[in-house]
Amino acid sequence: MNGQRDQIVRSLLVIALFVMLLSVVLSPSGWQSLPRAGESFRALGEMLFGAQVLAFELLSVLLLAALVGAILLARRSP
Repeated sequence: MNGQRDQIVRSLLVIALFVMLLSVVLSPSGWQSLPRAGESFRALGEMLFGAQVLAFELLSVLLLAALVGAILLARRSP
């Protein structure tokens, strides 16, 4: 019974993170275009850590959770 409760809590957490990520991606805040390949990396860094910092941080948390999940799935023995 406790395992089922944990699964429900994890599912709700994943859904909440997904909704937060979607709200950031679909928000009407003017997305800036990326600098072209020949332009400076400083402009890209200023964009990621300036106007898009929330989306960048949410994506980093999502990727970290996916990495930890993949490691846990790989370590489980059948």
